[in-house]
Amino acid sequence: MRLETATATARQHLEGRPLPPPYRWVLTEPRLTPAGWLFEYEFTCDDERPPHEWEAFGGAPAFLVSLNGAVRDLSWGELHAAP
Repeated sequence: MRLETATATARQHLEGRPLPPPYRWVLTEPRLTPAGWLFEYEFTCDDERPPHEWEAFGGAPAFLVSLNGAVRDLSWGELHAAP
């Protein structure tokens, strides 16, 4: 799968998981692995509060867009084991 296709799939994935305002997902730079394109979850806050006052969100640290286009969340162990 080409980077452009993986990026479009990742963008759709994040749009399908909206955060409460004023937070929004940031599309991170992907990393190619043998299983597909790995994207880490990252968010930002669109108001003026400093980062130490941001809410914390739990969940998977990253997701994989596989070479066949499927998307799945990765655990911390899978993220650290990824090449």
